[in-house]
Formats: sequence, structure tokens, C-alpha cells
Amino acid sequence: QCYRELDASLKFQETVKNMDKKEEMMYVKLIEEDVAKYEEEQKEETEKHIEKQRKYANELKEQMEENDRTTKQKEYEEFEAAKQYQMNINKYLQDLKEHEEQELLRKKQRMKQFFNDAIENKRRYDLKFKQEEEFEDRAIEAYQSAKARIKKMHKEVQLNKRQDIARQADVIARKYQEFVRTKEDLEEKILKKAVEEQEAEYQEKEKVQKEREARMRMELQDLQKKTTAVKLKELEEVKDLKAWEMMQRFERAKYNMEVELKEKDQQRRMRIEYGNVLKKHINEKEAERKQNKLLEEKAADVTGIIEKENQKILDYAEEVINESRDVRPLYPILKAVEKCKKEMGLVPLRKREETVTVIESKKKQRRPHTCTNMAATCVVHPMDVIKNRIQLQQEKTSFGAVIRSVYKNEGFLKFYSGLSAGLVRQATYTTVRLGIYNQLQEYWKQRHPEKPNFGILALMAGTAGAAGAFVGTPAEVALVRMTADGRLPKDQRRNYKNVFHAFTSISKEGGITALWRGSVATMGRAIVVNVSQLATYSQAKFLMATKFNLKEGLLLHFCASMLSGFLTTFNSMPFDITKTRIQNLKSAGKTPSMIVMMASIMKTEGVVALWKGFWPTYCRIGPHTVLTFIINEQIVKLYRLWADQ
Repeated sequence: QCYRELDASLKFQETVKNMDKKEEMMYVKLIEEDVAKYEEEQKEETEKHIEKQRKYANELKEQMEENDRTTKQKEYEEFEAAKQYQMNINKYLQDLKEHEEQELLRKKQRMKQFFNDAIENKRRYDLKFKQEEEFEDRAIEAYQSAKARIKKMHKEVQLNKRQDIARQADVIARKYQEFVRTKEDLEEKILKKAVEEQEAEYQEKEKVQKEREARMRMELQDLQKKTTAVKLKELEEVKDLKAWEMMQRFERAKYNMEVELKEKDQQRRMRIEYGNVLKKHINEKEAERKQNKLLEEKAADVTGIIEKENQKILDYAEEVINESRDVRPLYPILKAVEKCKKEMGLVPLRKREETVTVIESKKKQRRPHTCTNMAATCVVHPMDVIKNRIQLQQEKTSFGAVIRSVYKNEGFLKFYSGLSAGLVRQATYTTVRLGIYNQLQEYWKQRHPEKPNFGILALMAGTAGAAGAFVGTPAEVALVRMTADGRLPKDQRRNYKNVFHAFTSISKEGGITALWRGSVATMGRAIVVNVSQLATYSQAKFLMATKFNLKEGLLLHFCASMLSGFLTTFNSMPFDITKTRIQNLKSAGKTPSMIVMMASIMKTEGVVALWKGFWPTYCRIGPHTVLTFIINEQIVKLYRLWADQ
């Protein structure tokens, strides 16, 4: 019976060997056919790739020449504009200088005319006064000469009358004396009155002249005082300005010193806290290591006994196999020995089963985040299309104009172009970032009883965002190209059918690395977005719950999400438009860096262009953030209930 079994075993082995040889021959033949077919396909693909590269090189050369011409034209226009601006500035300064000189000359002429008029008035007044004095002197002289002639004539008449009328001498003498006395009194009164009138007129004129001179002197003094006051005021303003600048420098230096001290103090506290955390972690690890060492020492004896018993069993099995060799069939004995080893745990389990279990558990944990963001994306995807269209247009356009243009020229369904890429992006990018962020928070909660501060939350969010962005960059590239495809002419459109067709086409055009075009800008944007979104959401939710006594619910989640969405939009817009421009470029040629593209946008379109499409982005990120966090909170709650059950 043993010989028959041995012969059957040998025949079976020969049959198996023959079958293996036939299978090997067939397998070798298939491999040779596949290799030949693969070489032919590779040759065809190489020829196609060379032809495409030649076409791309010609197009790139034409584009470079066009760019050079455009750049030279822009530089010439900028030079002419700067030249014209400089000429205008010089002309304005020259006109201003001439105007100031003319104003100064007019002021000097007015002052000169004023003094000339004053001198001329004084000269006229002196001349008039001199003429009046001469007239008065002549009048007095005429009066005295007339008086002398009258006296002389009167004496002659008296002598004649004395000679003619001797008899009436006394009577006539008395009458004449009375007459002469009356006449002299009258003449004296008239002369005295004339002198008094002249004196009063002279005094009045002199008084008017003095008042005029005093008024002119006062006006001159007022002018001098005003000029002096203006100069003093200018000096005081200059002095105050210098003092203010000095105080500002002192205050700025003081503020900078305070900020530096605060930063140093904060860094010192952070180092101390980090040192305490490290010490605590080291102590925990040391205690765990000591405990493991004790357990290993205790288990060493038991392990040794078990190993000895197991070795005895293995030796016995080896002895049975050696005795049965060339005597009885070994296959049933080997199978029984292997089964015994497995039952006793002498054969280690495969690691593949553990890996599958771990992956399944991770998938279960990440599934809520995937559903959360894919549901939110289906709602806000049209805003993503509008945002990409606005960011890719270099000319200025409005939110409503883009909506009307897409609806009129392409139809309503174009608002959902690239939805498959958006869903794949959420399935990769958001799953990774939210999964890592929640895992980091769980890790922190297990080791630290207190809540993490904003710095720790920002570090967690930035790490999660960078990892998620790198994983989701291929879907991001496909999303940008699919949403922007409608704005191109029909002969230049890519016409991607879905996201997987986009992946294949992009890989064929620019290689597998083209799927990660703009990954640095995407990761930079993701870090800013996650720090602004996740960390701000957690911090805002905590502050609103503590400061405003808002209970856990939809209202708290909505308020924190809207605030987080606004800050996220404002902080991420420069990185977002840079990423969009880089990812929309043709695959041929070297990809520009994030800094170069950002500088090019600021130079050609202005700094404000970095925030182009702000409101469509906020209309996308705001509701997306609200829906994401609200749905995430509800799904996580349901998932925990399911996990507990």
C-alpha cells in the first residue's frame, strides 16, 4: 500500500511538473507577445510625443515672440507715460514757481505804490500848507500897508480940515476921534476874527494831517505785526511738526520695544510650556518603558518555558517527518504539522490582514467628512465656476456680467461644468484635511486635559491643509481647466468629458507631473484656508459659546462658520488667483513659481487684482463653510452614536 501511494505521489508530482512546464512556456510566449506589442505601442507613442513636442515648441516660440513684442510695447508705453508725467510735473512746478514770483512781484508793487501815494500826498499837503502860509503873510502885509496908508491919509485930511475949519476943531476933533476909535475897533475885530479863522483852519488841517499820518503809521504797524505773526506762526508750526515727528519716533521706538518684549516674553513662555510638555512626555515614556521592562522580565520565564515546550513539539514533528521520509507520503504529515503550528501560534499571522483592518477603520473614520463636503460642493459649485472665470480674465468685469455671459452663451448647465472634478477634489482634499485635523485634535485631547490655544490649532490646521492640498492637486487642476473651458474659442477648447478623462489628457500632454502643476501655490492657499477656516471656526465657536452664552446647535455653528468663511476668503484670495492662473496655463513650458505669477499680476493689473472675484469666492466659501461644518457636526454625532452601539 505504501509503495502504491508512493508511486501515485510520484506520478502526481510528474504531472504537476509537466503542467507547470506547459504553463511556463505559455506564460513566456504571452510575455514575448506583450513585449513586442508594448514596444510597438511605445514607438508609436514616442513618435506622437515628438510630433506634439515639435508643435508645442513652435507654438511656444510664437507665443514668446508675441510676449516679447507685447512686453516691449508696454515698456515703451510706460516709458512714454512716465516721460509725459515727468514733463507735466516739471511744467506744473515751473508754473507754480512763476505764479509765486508774480504774486511776490505784485505784492512788492502794491507796497511800493502805497508808499509812493503816501509820499505824494504828504508832498501835496506840504505844498498846499506852504501856499496857504504865503497867502496869509501877503494878506497881513496888505492889511498893514492899507492901515498905514489910511493913517497917512487921515492925518492929511485932519491937517486940511484944521486949516479949513478952525472954528469947529473941537467938535470935529471929538467926532473924528469917536469915528476913528469906532473904525479901529471894527478893523481890529475883523482882523482878529480873520486871524482866528485862519488859525482854526490851520489847526483843523494840521489835525487831519496828523490823524492821516497816525492812521498810515497804524496800518503800517498792523501790516508789520501781521507779517511778523505769520512768520512766527510758520516757525511755531515747523517747530511743532519737528516736535511731533520726534515724539512719533519716540513713540514708535517705544511701541516696537514693547512689541519685541511681548514677543520675547511670549516666546519664552512658549519655550517653557514646550519644555514642560516635553518633560511630561519624557516622564510618561520613561514610566511606560520601565513598566514594559518589568512586564518583559516577568514574562521572560514563562516565555522561556513555552518556547521549550514548543521546541519539544517541533523536534518531535521533525523526527516524525525524518522517519516517514522515503517510507510514507509526506504531504499529509506536513499538512498536519503546519495545522498544529498554526493552532499553537508558532506561525506569525500575515501583516496583510492587519493592514486591511487598519485601512478599513480609517476609511470608516473619514467617510463622514467625504459625505459632508461632497454635499456642500453640490450646492456651491456654480460660484466656483464664476470665481474661476473672473480670476482668469485680465480685464475688469463684474459678478453679474459673468453670470449673464455664461447663461447667455453656454446655457444653465455650464454652471455645473467640472462638477465631477469638484466632487473628486472634495473626496480627496477635504477627506484628508478634515480627517487629519480631527485626528490631531483627538490626539491632543487624549494627552492634554486643557483646550489647545489658537497657535496649536493653527499648526494642526496648516499641517492638515498642506497634506490634503498635495493629495487633491490633480483634481484641483482638472477643476480649473474644466470650469474655464467655456471661455476659450471652440478650436482651443479641451472638451474634457469627465474628471478621469481630464486626468488622462493632462498626463498625455505634459506628463504625470502636470497633474501637480501649481501644487506649491495650492498648498500655500490650503495652509491659509485651513488656518483661517478650521482654527478660526474652532476658536470662534469657543469664544461665542463662552462670551455670548450660545448653546451648542445650528445658530452657534452658523455664526462661527460665516465669520470663518469671511476671514478665509480675504486671506486666501491672493493665493487662490495665483493658483488658478498657474493651473490654467498650457502644459508645455516651465511652470512659473507662485511669487513670479503674483508679481506679474500686481505689475500688469494692480494690487487690487489679487482680490479679483472676492464676492463670488465668499458666496462659495461662506455657504460651503456653513454647510460643511453644520453637516459635519451632525454626521459626526450620528457616527459616534453608531460607533457606540
